[in-house]
Amino acid sequence: MQLVAQSQPQPALTVTAEVIGVGPYQCNYGVDGYAIKLSVKNNTQNSRRFFVYNCSWQTSWSTDTEDWYLWSAGCDKNIPEEITLLASQQMIFHGFLAARKSFEREAKGIVSAKVKFAFTELSDMLDLTDFNKTDEKIKKGTLIMYWSEDIPLIFHNNSYQILAPTVK
Repeated sequence: MQLVAQSQPQPALTVTAEVIGVGPYQCNYGVDGYAIKLSVKNNTQNSRRFFVYNCSWQTSWSTDTEDWYLWSAGCDKNIPEEITLLASQQMIFHGFLAARKSFEREAKGIVSAKVKFAFTELSDMLDLTDFNKTDEKIKKGTLIMYWSEDIPLIFHNNSYQILAPTVK
């Protein structure tokens, strides 16, 4: 019997996350947290169409822990915006990851030192407004959450890193 290695199909979207700063965010009343850069890349040969809110784009994102959330500043006119990502194109989101206040968790020292981010591709504008239906669709598998790798919540200020060469 011959064993053949099967490669996993690449997901339609790739999500990456990076900590780009740390400290209190004045617009969030001085709450400590991390400046985050999130990206969504279209890995398909076709365009991908989805909706995000123009201000509270964070509604399309989740984390894998209750300890952290993406903070939203809000605005005067928060409306759904249709996004079209061309083949191999990526979209960058800049945000602030804030600690969720939980005195019980803090007292026990249970605060995640790493986090994953998920982007939910909402191709129907109504999915932005009806979160119960969105959750149902995720459970049924009709909406897909694309997850990043775990990222450590550390920021190497005033430093540099040498990365491994990329293999093509």
